[in-house]
Amino acid sequence: MKEQLHEAWRTNNKINLLFIELISLEDMNKTLSMRGGRTVYEQLVHMHNVRMQWLDITAKEIAKKYKPLSKNAPFNKELLFESFEESGKGIEELIDKSWEKEGKVSSFKKGLIPLLAIRLHMKDITVEIFY
Repeated sequence: MKEQLHEAWRTNNKINLLFIELISLEDMNKTLSMRGGRTVYEQLVHMHNVRMQWLDITAKEIAKKYKPLSKNAPFNKELLFESFEESGKGIEELIDKSWEKEGKVSSFKKGLIPLLAIRLHMKDITVEIFY
């Protein structure tokens, strides 16, 4: 079961990394909001930062290894890609740490699987943004 969680997380993160790699600069700056909401790039920065926030809440020693992105920083595709790789590794470390505690997660009483499914955007980003 632990390996299945790792594989599901890795697959999710690979899809996000592939999306980041393939999306054009023009599309990265688009938004579907009529009221000036986040661009695709800003959505991805937000996703990374949510991962970092949850790592900080549930596993500070893991969170200290990685850095959030400034939501006001200029577009940097390479940094975004690297950040997703890093926060992806951090979540894998959280899976290992939680597994040793029978799926329990500090400061999130629902446990590891709901944290991954609900809080850490474990879904296909392309569906979230474009559909």
